[in-house]
Amino acid sequence: MTSETLRKFMIVGAVVGAVSMAACQRAQNNAEANAAADSEAHAASEANAAAASANSAAASATSAATMAPASNSTTTTTTTTSPSN
Repeated sequence: MTSETLRKFMIVGAVVGAVSMAACQRAQNNAEANAAADSEAHAASEANAAAASANSAAASATSAATMAPASNSTTTTTTTTSPSN
């Protein structure tokens, strides 16, 4: 082999290595992006569950408040006695 042929093989090898590294790096970035998206989706799901729980609690409180007697109502008791002679 001549030095020119060896040089070409080395250049081709370097190009293949660079392309391979770039492809692996993209796959890793995609995996990280997918993991972040999954994490955000999980957090959103938990937030939705918490909001649903809060809405349920608010509905229960509203229902209980509707059935409770008014707080400003008063009861008057009158006692009468007859005079003794």
